[in-house]
Amino acid sequence: MQSVFALGIFAVTIFMFLRFLRVFEKLKILKSTHPTMHLIYECYTGKYQNVGKVQDKIYYDLKKLKMDCTKGFGIYYDNPKEVPDTKKCRALAGCILPKRYWKNIEALEKQGFNIVKVKPFKTIQSTWQADRPLSIQVNVLKKIPQFITACKERGEKADVLMEICSGEIGKRGATITHLVNRSPSEVFEVQFFESNKFFSNKKTD
Repeated sequence: MQSVFALGIFAVTIFMFLRFLRVFEKLKILKSTHPTMHLIYECYTGKYQNVGKVQDKIYYDLKKLKMDCTKGFGIYYDNPKEVPDTKKCRALAGCILPKRYWKNIEALEKQGFNIVKVKPFKTIQSTWQADRPLSIQVNVLKKIPQFITACKERGEKADVLMEICSGEIGKRGATITHLVNRSPSEVFEVQFFESNKFFSNKKTD
């Protein structure tokens, strides 16, 4: 009897822990139109888990100029499961420039920042809370495959995936959005990466 009780307590504890990690939260998919944005980016080749280093570098470079960016991004052109060598995976990574700094774009470009304007485009996307450090990696591994499957079930291509991190990941209010484009946009074409990689290429492996 005691062993059964102990197993019951253990099962409840595991369930509550997984619930705390938001593992059971249902993925919410919606169609939307993303507004105009300006991306400050670097072309990156390497393992995708290191993309955050590129985002951080750009964030702190802008911070030195007294510009605060609250959104980082990654545009992933390859599926790591389909690439023989994950060190050759391609991505754009960086920060989304807040609208209040758009007037500084020309000056930023003169200082060597790579900036591309992305006009409004249609998306299919999913956003989830990223305010609990322990849950982030678990949910990334769980939700990205779910999101890609959901896109394909809706007849959408999911060859190129964009990830937008809002707020300070692991802190209250932080979110992660995954999206795919449903209308033409050059930054989602691998040709954009290939034509810019020689001018802007970062490898942090």
